[in-house]
This record gives sequence, C-alpha cells and structure tokens, in this order.
Amino acid sequence: MQSDVFKKLKLPSTPGVYFFYAGKSIVYIGKATSLKDRVKSYFSKDLIATRGPLLVDMVFQADNIKWQETDSVLEALILEASLIKKYQPKYNTKEKDDKSFNYVIVTKEPLPKVLVVRGRELRQFPEKFPFSAKFGPFTNGAQLREAMKIIRPIFPFIDDQSAKRDNQEFYRQLGLAPDIKDSVASLVYKKNIDNLKLFFQGKKKRILLNFKKEMMSYAKDKHFEQASSMKYRIFALTHINDVALLKKENYIVGDISAFRIEAYDIAHMSGKNMVG
Repeated sequence: MQSDVFKKLKLPSTPGVYFFYAGKSIVYIGKATSLKDRVKSYFSKDLIATRGPLLVDMVFQADNIKWQETDSVLEALILEASLIKKYQPKYNTKEKDDKSFNYVIVTKEPLPKVLVVRGRELRQFPEKFPFSAKFGPFTNGAQLREAMKIIRPIFPFIDDQSAKRDNQEFYRQLGLAPDIKDSVASLVYKKNIDNLKLFFQGKKKRILLNFKKEMMSYAKDKHFEQASSMKYRIFALTHINDVALLKKENYIVGDISAFRIEAYDIAHMSGKNMVG
C-alpha cells in the first residue's frame, strides 16, 4: 500500500480498532489510542526498525484500511481480541505463537473467579481451569494486566489472590471483591459476573441499562448506600479512566507522545481534618 492511499483516508484521532485488507480478506487487526496517528506510523521511513519485516510485508500486501471507533482504549483492547479470534488475520497469527497469548477466563464455580491465563496453560492443564467463559486472545500481557486493574473497580471479582482466606477481608474493604460469607452479596456477585461477561462481549449499553435498573431498585427500597455504589459504577463505566493503559501502550510501542499523569495531595492538620 502506498502512503498516498493513507492520505486520502480521513481517520479520526480517537481510540479504536483498525483493519488492513488485502482484497476482501482482513490480514491484520490492531488497536489504537489515536487511529489516525497509529495507522500513519505504518507509513514511516523507519517502519522496519520499529515494527519488523513481518509488518513491512503486511503493509506491502495490503490495499485498503478500515476502522471502528470505540469510547475508550480499554474497549479497543477488548474489541481487538474479539475480532482477532473471529477473523484469525494472517499477520496477527504469524506475529506471535498462540500458546503465548493471554486469555481472561471465568471459572465454573459457585462463586466464579476471573483469571488471566496463558494459552499454553489452558492447553496443558484443561482440568485445572474449567471455565464458563473465555475471552481473548490478548497479544500483550502487560496491557491486559493494566486493563484488568481498570475493570476491577467497576466489576469487582474474585481472583486467586483475593480467594485466599487471609486476603479476603483486605480485598473486600478495597471494594475489589465481594463478602463471600454473605449470601445476599453472593447473589449480587453472580449478577456482577454476568455484567462482566457482557463487557467483554462489547455490550456496554446493555450493562448501563442493568446498572440503572439496579440503582433505581435500591433507591426505591431506600438502600441508599447500594444506590450510591451503583451510581459510582455507572459513572466509572461511562467515563473509563484508562490513563494507565495509555501510558502502557505508549511505552511498549515506543511512542514518545505526551500522556497525562494524575497525582493526589493529602493535606491535614496534625493528622486531623484530612483533605484530598
């Protein structure tokens, strides 16, 4: 593909997923913080040094580019994984051994765990990881770990660490895992896991409807603390704070463009009257 073809495209400077085509076939799928900047990078003079000969060959073979915008980088990451699984593009599968890809699984248990597992582990020890849902492949483990940190306050889940008896109360107080001794909390948790699955399926609008219904139900029953918690989760889902993921993406790709760093200062008077 020639660079003049790219110039004719009007890509937005928003997060999303892009597709390189050769004829009618998708040969490569990628995600981007800025679709315009990322796709433009494939036509730079130092492409072979920054991306390697495999992707240079991909660009040479491609004759068209399409894209799909997302509301956040986090959603682009999840959408990319879903589309790679669906289309199995030639240059995505050649770029890395599938066994080293990462997957997010939801285990088959009364209180399901949410785990990040490598493809080779799922193949070698299937009995160790019985799952009701699997999402991926995710090609970058570091980005996936950052993504799970962003997702967890919105959809608190149990993992191997928070399942340990000595850690349960710590994670519960942080709001990252449920109170597994509370039968009502267990029912709420299962509903939460259903919403988490919907998020990995790209069904955010449906989740927001579920959250709003729950918030109104809590408010109607005068359970104002739970209603407030749902209000926070609605805000967090509609204003996904993926600054850490942006930083991780920029670092990995070698992009030296600026990113925002958030900092908080705590002021107090002799340990009292703390203000953030």
